[in-house]
Amino acid sequence: MSASEHDVTTVDLRTDVPTGWNLVGLSDPKFDGINYYREIQGTHAFLEFKLNTPQFVQVEYQLYSRSQGVTSRLFMDGALLQQRRFAKNKLEEKERAGVFVKSGTHTISWDFKCSEEPCDDPLKQYLTQVKLIKRNGQEKSEEVGVHVFKEILDDPQTSLKVSGAGALEFDGINFLRRITSKNMQLSWSDEGAINAVLYVYSPQVFKVTARLKNKVVDIQKNSKSEGALIAISLAQYPQVRTLDIEIDCLGKSNIGGCAYIYSPYVIFRKVDPISKPELSTIILLVGVILFTLWKFLFFRGSSYGNAYESPP
Repeated sequence: MSASEHDVTTVDLRTDVPTGWNLVGLSDPKFDGINYYREIQGTHAFLEFKLNTPQFVQVEYQLYSRSQGVTSRLFMDGALLQQRRFAKNKLEEKERAGVFVKSGTHTISWDFKCSEEPCDDPLKQYLTQVKLIKRNGQEKSEEVGVHVFKEILDDPQTSLKVSGAGALEFDGINFLRRITSKNMQLSWSDEGAINAVLYVYSPQVFKVTARLKNKVVDIQKNSKSEGALIAISLAQYPQVRTLDIEIDCLGKSNIGGCAYIYSPYVIFRKVDPISKPELSTIILLVGVILFTLWKFLFFRGSSYGNAYESPP
């Protein structure tokens, strides 16, 4: 989904911490001759801050260890957002993950584990920043017709679920999720689903296969830097609650997966069921109407009969 109208604030933590924000477990800024970084002090770190309005909070960072691989887990208010292993002696692509949060006080936290304990060399965290993106309403599920609703996976209140994809991210223009497994699944619990739609993009050649109950319903093969729009009709599958997506990377896979998904949503037709009291009332009203109509026709017919005279 387009996010060109979003209001984005970037908090750069490489060299400074804003007033009112509390950073614990990372050292003061250091400089390696090219870039600023902070050393990790121990195995945990956290950042506490307060928001006055609901926003999307995205955390970005990069880890470096000269002699050991490092596994990092990123949390928002105690809930795991992302887990990532950084290889030793290599500056890999930075990690980024985010989530929509309400106004109030929030805590971003990390825990770190070296491939061999304890960590031999100081762990260095580069490119640490937090992006705050104000919602513009495009992430909300909405009614798109009479008793027809569009439920968006990116909506914080959604009942849709996804597996095989990472945390929500913001790339400066769009919200997206990195596909982390060859097999991804979009699922829902509500009845009345009539369409499922998502967009898959990769900077390399890929093939995407969509299945409903193990039945192939769409196959697309795309050239480099071309996306695939997956739009599946569910009208003939009223009992289905999952859409399975298989991604085959046909080029060199990037770290964290070769493809991304954008704007997954499901269209539902929802008609409120009639309760027993309502049904009884409807039956009674129909009975009254039919009885009134019968009396009207009966007496009208009688009047016609009394007024009729045979010709002489």
